[in-house]
Amino acid sequence: MKFSVIIPCYNVEKYIENTIKTVLNQTYKDFEIILIDDGSKDSTLAILNNLKETDNRIKIFTQPNKGVSYTRNRGIDIAKGEYIYFLDADDEIKNTLFEEANKAFSEKNIGVFSFGYKVIKETKEKIYIANKEFEGVYTSKEFLKKYFKLEIPQSICSLIVRRDSLKNIKFNEKLKIGEDLDFQIRVILLNNEMEIYYTPNIYFYYIMRKNSAMTSKKFNIKDLEMLYYLDELRKQALENQLYEFKEYQIIRFFSTIKDISNRNISKQDYKLIKNELLKYDYVLKDLQFSFSKRCIFLLILKSLYKCNLKIFLCLLKIKNIFNKYR
Repeated sequence: MKFSVIIPCYNVEKYIENTIKTVLNQTYKDFEIILIDDGSKDSTLAILNNLKETDNRIKIFTQPNKGVSYTRNRGIDIAKGEYIYFLDADDEIKNTLFEEANKAFSEKNIGVFSFGYKVIKETKEKIYIANKEFEGVYTSKEFLKKYFKLEIPQSICSLIVRRDSLKNIKFNEKLKIGEDLDFQIRVILLNNEMEIYYTPNIYFYYIMRKNSAMTSKKFNIKDLEMLYYLDELRKQALENQLYEFKEYQIIRFFSTIKDISNRNISKQDYKLIKNELLKYDYVLKDLQFSFSKRCIFLLILKSLYKCNLKIFLCLLKIKNIFNKYR
């Protein structure tokens, strides 16, 4: 078995059939589809069972609602493929993805195949690719340097990883926001002898739906836990002389605040948020002035953040104010 496609499924009756079809339509046929129903309350499971009857590569598993990280970890344990690909249940992939990935893994001594992707939101599209000149094979350190400098974009669904590269690396089930980001960095950072092949060719289509998980939920202090794990990653990154992580951590600091700005925040929450942010805003001292647009943008954010947290959170709700650097 070459590829294992792990798809967590929770209340996706409207989308899951189309997603699975984009996998079944692959020109390279040696794969399994691991579909884990995470306690869906709609007809998702019935649809999965019907689809299973059409193709013996489809495997169905069920569980009470445990969340996406637990579900992906279970998928890793179940997977039989040499390579693992994580796909969300309402997105799509290009039909030549596995063919190109198999070629890359066969011809190059790599642990990760990374590629470009497109975000589709209603009538708008945004492409996430690096310049063509960045296509090629990188050591883990070289790749992370470009990733931290935002020169190479990558999402959890725009990489395929060799299963033996995961070793004991799993998704952090404590994280509610940023668990995919944390996982990707650890996979590459902890495999410091591994090589990664990157291509800007687009093979993944992220369909951004209305009523996302980040919208209109009550704030929980756990929504800021990513800041703690970024601090843990910082220690490892700097030990490996990946100093590019410093500015990247500042970007993620503000990005995490941006995420919680969409929560329903009570008056009592503001004090909790402020106290939690103070533990980690020391990273802002790492911001070195340059004439780059990104640096100037971050300096403006830093000034606004230091002035008034409530106003800062309100400003971050403005559409697209931060999307370029997320």
